[in-house]
Amino acid sequence: MNESLFGHLAFSFSKSPENLATEALVFILNRSTVANEAFLHFISQTGASLPPTLNFDTQAGGKDSGVPDIRGRNASGKEILLGEAKFWAGLTDNQPVAYLARLQKSSGSILLFIAPEKRSTLLWAELLRRCKNSNISLHKEEISLIKNIQFDNNSTLALASWRMILNTIRSAVETVGDTKTLSDIMQLEGLCEKMDEEAFLPLRSEELASNIGTRIVQYGYLIDELKDKLVAEKIILKKTTSGGTLGSYVRYTYSFTGEYQFHLHYNAFFWSKYRDTPLWLGLKRPTKPYSSFSPEAKKKLSALEFENPSRLLQDGDELLVPLFLPIGVEKNEVIQSLVSQVREIAEYLT
Repeated sequence: MNESLFGHLAFSFSKSPENLATEALVFILNRSTVANEAFLHFISQTGASLPPTLNFDTQAGGKDSGVPDIRGRNASGKEILLGEAKFWAGLTDNQPVAYLARLQKSSGSILLFIAPEKRSTLLWAELLRRCKNSNISLHKEEISLIKNIQFDNNSTLALASWRMILNTIRSAVETVGDTKTLSDIMQLEGLCEKMDEEAFLPLRSEELASNIGTRIVQYGYLIDELKDKLVAEKIILKKTTSGGTLGSYVRYTYSFTGEYQFHLHYNAFFWSKYRDTPLWLGLKRPTKPYSSFSPEAKKKLSALEFENPSRLLQDGDELLVPLFLPIGVEKNEVIQSLVSQVREIAEYLT
């Protein structure tokens, strides 16, 4: 990897490399008309009705809608594009639903998320899930160079990688011989490559706060309380065992009929790899061979598999269903939501 000076300094001294990358991208787009046009032409592949150029700024807050990283306005000052620049930071409560509502009156507008390629599958699934949970009507999804989906007012939600965007504008400025802008792009590429390739990012002080450890322990307690509630409601059998490995805690049990093994997981690996939730329901055969999932169970759960995003996944020999945690509610409501999700699976399997 050819590390840039900007990438080294941003990675070493900034608490938020995303903010620095955002400012750098907006600086490039505003200073170079060629870069601006190339960027918008590339994004227009989603079907969004974008003008040849936009005026960009950063951190432009709206009433009750959060503060998007990037805002693009046309010549009359109308918001046409909102953007979120991500490396590994999570989504906020406002993303993407409040931002889409902010663009509701701008037909042909676009909400664009920019993230590392390695994160695109997981991030896109979570964006679609949040839209679905907010009853936002989704039209046909397009998976091309830019993941995108259309909404009722002809607005677009899209996800593109840093690499694709920077390659596009770099090619455009190289063609016209703009060496000054090319140098800026190469500096930003260095930061993006660094963030994309680092397996262990430098720790931040807030990641070592005691509340992080407390929350991880609470996920395990949620699994135990969920197990007790499921037993009380005769969704699973009373007999359970527990186990765990690096990054996981699991309660092994059976569906109430005894037809399927149910595994109630806290699993950091599934969390990081598949969906934005630490809790999972795993399914396996109830009898030997234990080392394989039940094809019958997969068939019965096919409706989940064809949801968008899919709620039926597979990790090796185990079928997985993510158990999503509601935000901003008391623990008893969290438990009840989890019970409802497991009950739904049990009903599919009967």
